[in-house]
Amino acid sequence: MVDYLLEIAKTRKPVPPTATNDLVFGSDTPDVLSAPSGGFKSLQLWLLLRNAHAPIFAVDPAAEQSNFKKIGLEALTSISWQSAGPETRLRFVPSTEGEEIAKVQLEILYRTLNMLRHQNFNPKRIPSGKLSRWIFCQDEAHQVSNLHVFQTFLAESRKFTKKLILAASDPTPFESTCRVLRPKAHQEFVKKVSRPGNRLEGEAFSKVLVDHDKECPGC
Repeated sequence: MVDYLLEIAKTRKPVPPTATNDLVFGSDTPDVLSAPSGGFKSLQLWLLLRNAHAPIFAVDPAAEQSNFKKIGLEALTSISWQSAGPETRLRFVPSTEGEEIAKVQLEILYRTLNMLRHQNFNPKRIPSGKLSRWIFCQDEAHQVSNLHVFQTFLAESRKFTKKLILAASDPTPFESTCRVLRPKAHQEFVKKVSRPGNRLEGEAFSKVLVDHDKECPGC
Protein backbone atom coordinates (compact mmCIF):
# COMPACT_ATOMS: atom_id res chain seq x y z
CA MET A 1 0.00 0.00 0.00
CA VAL A 2 2.83 2.42 0.88
CA ASP A 3 4.55 1.71 -2.45
CA TYR A 4 1.26 2.25 -4.26
CA LEU A 5 0.68 5.63 -2.59
CA LEU A 6 4.24 6.71 -3.33
CA GLU A 7 3.77 5.81 -6.98
CA ILE A 8 0.56 7.87 -7.13
CA ALA A 9 2.35 10.81 -5.53
CA LYS A 10 5.11 10.59 -8.13
CA THR A 11 2.77 10.50 -11.13
CA ARG A 12 0.14 12.97 -9.93
CA LYS A 13 0.52 16.32 -11.60
CA PRO A 14 0.43 19.45 -9.40
CA VAL A 15 -2.54 21.79 -9.77
CA PRO A 16 -1.54 24.55 -12.21
CA PRO A 17 -1.52 28.12 -10.92
CA THR A 18 -4.45 30.38 -11.75
CA ALA A 19 -4.00 32.65 -14.76
CA THR A 20 -3.89 36.26 -13.56
CA ASN A 21 -2.90 39.38 -15.47
CA ASP A 22 0.30 39.76 -13.44
CA LEU A 23 1.30 36.12 -13.89
CA VAL A 24 0.55 35.95 -17.61
CA PHE A 25 1.93 39.31 -18.71
CA GLY A 26 4.77 39.35 -16.21
CA SER A 27 6.61 36.71 -18.24
CA ASP A 28 7.41 36.14 -21.91
CA THR A 29 6.99 32.37 -21.51
CA PRO A 30 4.22 30.96 -23.74
CA ASP A 31 1.18 29.99 -21.65
CA VAL A 32 -1.56 27.43 -22.19
CA LEU A 33 -4.86 27.86 -20.34
CA SER A 34 -6.12 24.39 -19.62
CA ALA A 35 -9.40 23.08 -18.22
CA PRO A 36 -12.08 20.57 -19.26
CA SER A 37 -14.78 21.60 -21.70
CA GLY A 38 -16.91 24.30 -20.08
CA GLY A 39 -14.04 25.25 -17.76
CA PHE A 40 -13.97 28.97 -18.69
CA LYS A 41 -10.83 28.81 -20.86
CA SER A 42 -12.14 31.09 -23.60
CA LEU A 43 -13.78 33.37 -21.06
CA GLN A 44 -10.51 33.74 -19.14
CA LEU A 45 -8.61 34.33 -22.36
CA TRP A 46 -11.03 37.14 -23.27
CA LEU A 47 -10.61 38.73 -19.83
CA LEU A 48 -6.82 38.62 -20.11
CA LEU A 49 -6.84 40.14 -23.58
CA ARG A 50 -9.20 42.90 -22.51
CA ASN A 51 -6.55 44.20 -20.09
CA ALA A 52 -3.57 43.90 -22.43
CA HIS A 53 -1.84 47.11 -23.53
CA ALA A 54 -0.45 45.83 -26.82
CA PRO A 55 -1.72 44.96 -30.29
CA ILE A 56 -3.31 41.50 -30.37
CA PHE A 57 -3.77 38.90 -33.07
CA ALA A 58 -6.12 36.07 -32.10
CA VAL A 59 -7.05 32.84 -33.85
CA ASP A 60 -10.72 32.54 -32.95
CA PRO A 61 -12.20 29.22 -34.20
CA ALA A 62 -15.53 29.72 -32.40
CA ALA A 63 -15.89 33.35 -33.58
CA GLU A 64 -16.30 34.58 -29.99
CA GLN A 65 -14.13 37.71 -30.09
CA SER A 66 -16.70 39.83 -31.92
CA ASN A 67 -15.06 43.09 -30.82
CA PHE A 68 -11.90 42.13 -32.75
CA LYS A 69 -11.63 43.06 -36.44
CA LYS A 70 -11.93 39.95 -38.59
CA ILE A 71 -9.32 39.57 -41.32
CA GLY A 72 -8.56 37.02 -44.02
CA LEU A 73 -5.34 35.27 -44.93
CA GLU A 74 -4.80 37.64 -47.84
CA ALA A 75 -4.43 40.58 -45.42
CA LEU A 76 -1.57 39.13 -43.34
CA THR A 77 1.29 40.65 -45.32
CA SER A 78 -0.34 44.10 -45.45
CA ILE A 79 -0.93 44.50 -41.69
CA SER A 80 1.04 47.37 -40.13
CA TRP A 81 2.83 45.01 -37.78
CA GLN A 82 5.47 47.49 -36.64
CA SER A 83 3.34 50.63 -36.35
CA ALA A 84 -0.05 49.34 -35.11
CA GLY A 85 -1.26 51.00 -31.91
CA PRO A 86 -1.70 49.11 -28.63
CA GLU A 87 -5.47 49.22 -29.09
CA THR A 88 -5.30 47.12 -32.30
CA ARG A 89 -7.35 43.93 -32.07
CA LEU A 90 -7.36 41.51 -35.02
CA ARG A 91 -8.66 37.97 -35.39
CA PHE A 92 -8.64 35.17 -37.90
CA VAL A 93 -11.61 32.79 -37.92
CA PRO A 94 -10.89 29.44 -39.64
CA SER A 95 -13.51 27.98 -41.93
CA THR A 96 -16.37 26.05 -40.36
CA GLU A 97 -17.10 24.24 -43.63
CA GLY A 98 -14.81 21.34 -42.83
CA GLU A 99 -11.94 20.28 -40.61
CA GLU A 100 -9.55 19.79 -43.55
CA ILE A 101 -10.26 23.26 -44.94
CA ALA A 102 -9.62 24.82 -41.53
CA LYS A 103 -6.39 22.83 -41.18
CA VAL A 104 -5.11 24.08 -44.54
CA GLN A 105 -5.98 27.66 -43.59
CA LEU A 106 -4.19 27.37 -40.26
CA GLU A 107 -1.13 25.92 -41.95
CA ILE A 108 -1.05 28.87 -44.36
CA LEU A 109 -1.53 31.28 -41.44
CA TYR A 110 1.37 29.98 -39.38
CA ARG A 111 3.60 29.49 -42.41
CA THR A 112 3.07 33.18 -43.21
CA LEU A 113 3.68 34.25 -39.61
CA ASN A 114 6.89 32.21 -39.57
CA MET A 115 8.01 34.13 -42.64
CA LEU A 116 7.07 37.52 -41.17
CA ARG A 117 8.74 36.89 -37.80
CA HIS A 118 12.18 36.80 -39.39
CA GLN A 119 11.81 40.22 -40.98
CA ASN A 120 13.83 42.90 -39.14
CA PHE A 121 14.89 40.41 -36.47
CA ASN A 122 17.93 41.41 -34.44
CA PRO A 123 19.50 38.53 -32.46
CA LYS A 124 21.00 41.06 -30.04
CA ARG A 125 17.53 42.17 -28.93
CA ILE A 126 14.86 39.74 -27.69
CA PRO A 127 12.12 39.94 -28.76
CA SER A 128 12.63 41.72 -32.04
CA GLY A 129 11.36 41.69 -35.61
CA LYS A 130 8.07 42.61 -37.22
CA LEU A 131 5.93 40.71 -34.71
CA SER A 132 7.76 41.64 -31.52
CA ARG A 133 5.16 44.14 -30.25
CA TRP A 134 2.25 41.73 -30.63
CA ILE A 135 0.41 39.32 -28.36
CA PHE A 136 -0.70 36.21 -30.24
CA CYS A 137 -3.49 33.90 -29.07
CA GLN A 138 -4.69 30.53 -30.29
CA ASP A 139 -8.01 29.35 -28.88
CA GLU A 140 -8.93 25.66 -29.27
CA ALA A 141 -5.23 24.91 -29.68
CA HIS A 142 -5.86 21.19 -30.19
CA GLN A 143 -6.59 22.15 -33.81
CA VAL A 144 -2.93 23.08 -34.38
CA SER A 145 -1.15 20.69 -32.02
CA ASN A 146 -0.02 18.46 -34.91
CA LEU A 147 0.90 21.27 -37.30
CA HIS A 148 4.68 21.48 -37.68
CA VAL A 149 4.50 25.15 -38.72
CA PHE A 150 2.61 25.99 -35.52
CA GLN A 151 5.01 24.05 -33.31
CA THR A 152 7.87 25.99 -34.94
CA PHE A 153 6.10 29.29 -34.25
CA LEU A 154 5.46 28.21 -30.65
CA ALA A 155 9.04 27.07 -30.02
CA GLU A 156 10.47 30.37 -31.28
CA SER A 157 7.77 32.71 -29.92
CA ARG A 158 9.85 34.24 -27.12
CA LYS A 159 12.34 35.54 -29.68
CA PHE A 160 9.80 37.08 -32.02
CA THR A 161 6.60 38.01 -30.10
CA LYS A 162 5.62 39.87 -26.96
CA LYS A 163 3.52 36.94 -25.74
CA LEU A 164 1.81 33.77 -26.97
CA ILE A 165 -1.24 32.41 -25.16
CA LEU A 166 -3.05 29.16 -25.98
CA ALA A 167 -6.28 27.67 -24.71
CA ALA A 168 -6.70 23.88 -24.78
CA SER A 169 -8.59 21.21 -22.88
CA ASP A 170 -5.54 18.93 -23.02
CA PRO A 171 -2.23 20.74 -22.40
CA THR A 172 -0.10 17.63 -23.04
CA PRO A 173 1.08 18.55 -26.58
CA PHE A 174 2.33 21.92 -25.30
CA GLU A 175 3.79 21.08 -21.88
CA SER A 176 7.39 20.98 -23.06
CA THR A 177 7.20 24.56 -24.31
CA CYS A 178 4.40 26.28 -22.40
CA ARG A 179 3.63 27.08 -18.80
CA VAL A 180 0.32 25.41 -17.92
CA LEU A 181 -2.20 27.68 -16.17
CA ARG A 182 -5.81 27.20 -15.17
CA PRO A 183 -8.59 29.74 -15.69
CA LYS A 184 -10.54 31.18 -12.81
CA ALA A 185 -13.78 29.34 -12.16
CA HIS A 186 -16.74 31.73 -12.19
CA GLN A 187 -19.55 29.15 -11.94
CA GLU A 188 -21.52 30.91 -9.23
CA PHE A 189 -21.32 34.25 -11.03
CA VAL A 190 -22.47 32.77 -14.34
CA LYS A 191 -25.36 30.95 -12.60
CA LYS A 192 -26.43 34.19 -10.96
CA VAL A 193 -26.48 36.34 -14.10
CA SER A 194 -28.13 33.57 -16.15
CA ARG A 195 -31.21 33.28 -13.93
CA PRO A 196 -34.52 34.58 -15.32
CA GLY A 197 -34.72 38.25 -14.51
CA ASN A 198 -30.93 38.54 -14.11
CA ARG A 199 -29.94 37.44 -17.61
CA LEU A 200 -27.23 39.57 -19.19
CA GLU A 201 -25.85 39.31 -22.69
CA GLY A 202 -23.32 41.02 -24.93
CA GLU A 203 -21.64 44.16 -23.63
CA ALA A 204 -23.79 44.22 -20.48
CA PHE A 205 -22.56 40.74 -19.52
CA SER A 206 -18.98 41.66 -20.39
CA LYS A 207 -18.99 44.81 -18.26
CA VAL A 208 -20.40 43.07 -15.18
CA LEU A 209 -17.99 40.15 -15.61
CA VAL A 210 -14.96 42.45 -15.86
CA ASP A 211 -16.01 44.24 -12.68
CA HIS A 212 -16.58 40.88 -10.95
CA ASP A 213 -13.21 39.53 -12.13
CA LYS A 214 -11.38 42.38 -10.40
CA GLU A 215 -12.75 41.28 -7.02
CA CYS A 216 -13.08 37.52 -7.34
CA PRO A 217 -10.21 34.99 -7.08
CA GLY A 218 -12.56 32.36 -8.51
CA CYS A 219 -16.04 31.34 -7.40
